[in-house]
Amino acid sequence: MTAQVDELLDRAREGQSAAVGRLISLLERGELGTTALASCASDRAASHVVGFTGAPGVGKSAALSALTQQWRSLDRRVAILAIDPSSHISGGAFLGDRARMTAHALDQGVYIRSLAARGRLGGLAEVVPAATEVLAWAGYEMIAVETVGVGQSETDVSAVVDTTCVLLAPGMGDGLQAVKAGIMEIGDIFVVTKSDLGGAADVMRTLRSAVATRRPDGWRPAVVQISAQDGTGLTELVEALDEHRRFVGAEDRQQEKAFAYARSALLRATWDMLLLDLESQLGPFIDELVATVVRHDQLTRDAAAQLVSRWRS
Repeated sequence: MTAQVDELLDRAREGQSAAVGRLISLLERGELGTTALASCASDRAASHVVGFTGAPGVGKSAALSALTQQWRSLDRRVAILAIDPSSHISGGAFLGDRARMTAHALDQGVYIRSLAARGRLGGLAEVVPAATEVLAWAGYEMIAVETVGVGQSETDVSAVVDTTCVLLAPGMGDGLQAVKAGIMEIGDIFVVTKSDLGGAADVMRTLRSAVATRRPDGWRPAVVQISAQDGTGLTELVEALDEHRRFVGAEDRQQEKAFAYARSALLRATWDMLLLDLESQLGPFIDELVATVVRHDQLTRDAAAQLVSRWRS
């Protein structure tokens, strides 16, 4: 396997998208070793990883497709990781890489890969951080991570990207959401999509008021209005992204981001292992507790306290 991985790394370095795809598949199966990942990580800083998140229906895919075209006009190589939801019943997912962004299907400078969320909350797939390192190794300057449509509290994307774009659209209640906690607190850049529709100006005013002051890290989030239909605002969005990249490019901020990456990955892996251990050790007891909750004999929180107490003992 080591020789095979080395060959794949060499081919990915040469820009062969098939090798990139194979490496990410190995990541998903847990078969890409730490040595290979360490090699890829050396080039992580050479790429700009941008997260695109927002509620379902705001037009993330359309906006990202239009932005990709803008990046390509600047001769930047682009990779897109599109996270697709998994079925809670079958565990399967509709992986939409063939259905998305067909305008770029034949462009050798664009790589598009769908990843299944596999039940993970927060709009991401577990392999995203490592996959961005593989893509950076393969020479993609712009790496976009499009989350599953997320709600106000699902903010995982901010821990694994350099810049977080929160997309909103007129007519979806976004004006009120803009002043609430949660997903609105993670935005480095706010993008009002579908600017050709009525109400976009109202959303812009609300957002600009909400981000009028700088954050503790010194950055004041940018607010940009775009239309994927006619390309309005795409130049301004690219400029805002480049400005934030320069802002986070300082060595101390890169170290902070690297620490955040590692901490997030460690806690995720630990949590998954703990849940598996809990199920394997106390499966029957868990079912007993579930039955008491269903019968309304006790509250879920009290049952959880019993479960934790039994596990600790």
